[in-house]
Amino acid sequence: MSAARLFAGVVVIAACALFGSVRNAEALRRLKTAEGLRSDISEAEHLLTGGRKDLFAICETLSFRGACADLWRDISNEMQNGSGFYTAFSKARKPDCGREAAAELERLAALLGKGDAAAESERLRDAAKRLGAIVENMQKNRAEKCRLTSSLSLLLGLCLALLLI
Repeated sequence: MSAARLFAGVVVIAACALFGSVRNAEALRRLKTAEGLRSDISEAEHLLTGGRKDLFAICETLSFRGACADLWRDISNEMQNGSGFYTAFSKARKPDCGREAAAELERLAALLGKGDAAAESERLRDAAKRLGAIVENMQKNRAEKCRLTSSLSLLLGLCLALLLI
């Protein structure tokens, strides 16, 4: 067995382990983004129930202090150009928050801007509850998926290293 093959085997194992770590970091980022989105939607509901803001003003407020400020900034910019909420949402850059959270955000966007303040507030409250459940589910599954991803990527690296050696 040559030193070059041994070195290549170690590099393959390290690369596969790094891949697993990157995947785990991406899952954590999606979880944090979904948590921030839930927080933003809860804040939007509080702003609306305070009777202080319409959807455009809420998006502007969240574009400065929201966890997903880029999303709200894009929406408020499009609404400023005369687009409705859903059209503005469709054109905005969406945060990477996982499939379930993204689907809930899409569902909420399709419903907002079509009713009075009480109906909008109820929609926001319901969406925040559903996003809370999605985040809770993501948190429960995260530890298991991270362990699985780490183990599989390390095993893949070991298998490839054995083939090289």
